[in-house]
Amino acid sequence: VAIGFLCLFVYVAFARSHQHAESVMGLATNAIGITNFAAPLSSISRVLKTQNAHSIPASISAMNSLTALIWTAIGLHHSDVFITLPNVIGLSFGLLQLALVIVFGSSTAA
Repeated sequence: VAIGFLCLFVYVAFARSHQHAESVMGLATNAIGITNFAAPLSSISRVLKTQNAHSIPASISAMNSLTALIWTAIGLHHSDVFITLPNVIGLSFGLLQLALVIVFGSSTAA
């Protein structure tokens, strides 16, 4: 991962233009952000199998949803796809996580 970031930063440092470098960095940071939003969904098969959402942290999912909602509004206000798109995806992931917690509960006894 560290080598990947190093390669990305070297590429951006020698990019053809500032706009090109900005686009590359925007795509890279969006990929990282979406991965962060989706991380709690890695246990979705376990949640569906056990019908218990204790592996999904409800407070983190709620705050991720709220943050994504706010950043979506900011992105829409500024007509910036690099802000809007990943946060719409993040909001969807957050709401899915919250729905799983609501439907299946999060009791520690499985």
